[in-house]
Amino acid sequence: TTTDVATYSATWWSYLASPPQSLLWWWTGERFGGVELSLFPGAVAIALAAAAVFRRPRTIVVVYAALTLVIVELSLGLNGHLYSWLFDHVSALHGLRSPSRFGIVACCSIAMLAGFGAQTIHDRLAAFGPRPAAGVVAGLTMLVAIDNGTRGMLLMDLPYQTPSAFNVYKTIRALGPGPVLELPLPRLD
Repeated sequence: TTTDVATYSATWWSYLASPPQSLLWWWTGERFGGVELSLFPGAVAIALAAAAVFRRPRTIVVVYAALTLVIVELSLGLNGHLYSWLFDHVSALHGLRSPSRFGIVACCSIAMLAGFGAQTIHDRLAAFGPRPAAGVVAGLTMLVAIDNGTRGMLLMDLPYQTPSAFNVYKTIRALGPGPVLELPLPRLD
């Protein structure tokens, strides 16, 4: 429904929200995010992406920057302009419950921009010799690892099932390769 799409549409604040598993940014999820709305790509990635855009405005960087802006706008769903217009004119989008998932593609394009930014910094320091450039690469790698460090996924133990208990996944696996049909099927209209 339109209410579901609105609920799972990102906001600009969603890009400041990190999942609760983040070691550095856990506190931002409660403040800025929500379920499926933690889209923070990391401070180091944002800084490196900005370095690419402002220090190396080549065609490929401009293309990725424009792609990032369009995808972020799409992730805003009904909170934005482009997706709202498309939602009214393209009925296929009515089947997409969570436009905030466009944020995954946005983070990928930010990662590409961050790579261009790291290359820019590397190239500028390469003029001073290979050691400073290599040191910066190692330092940036460490910063990205620290910035995106997590506690791991929150998993739970499944209740014990006796071997004789019916389990649909064990049954399907025992059948061997072949097609699987999940019912009910969606209506085409």
